[in-house]
Amino acid sequence: MTDQATAETTETTARQPCRPAPARHDTLAVLAFIFGILLWPLGIYLGHASCQEAVLAGRKRSALALAGMTVGYTAVSVISVLFVSGLVALATGYGG
Repeated sequence: MTDQATAETTETTARQPCRPAPARHDTLAVLAFIFGILLWPLGIYLGHASCQEAVLAGRKRSALALAGMTVGYTAVSVISVLFVSGLVALATGYGG
């Protein structure tokens, strides 16, 4: 009876999916968020490095790293739109 209960318990736990460890705000994640605001290319790089380190360590990705990448990519998008708009304005004669 005890062996059967142990076998059922082992079988039940073996079917449960492996969950990653909770996210941890490591140094790279904090720096990614800070540099995502101040120096966005470095924020993007550090955010990707932090996420890769978390995946390799079996943890969830940090929200700070994702926020740093989001802010960095948003800055890239806004600057790209402004740059293209400026080029169009110069080409059409509205740039001065």
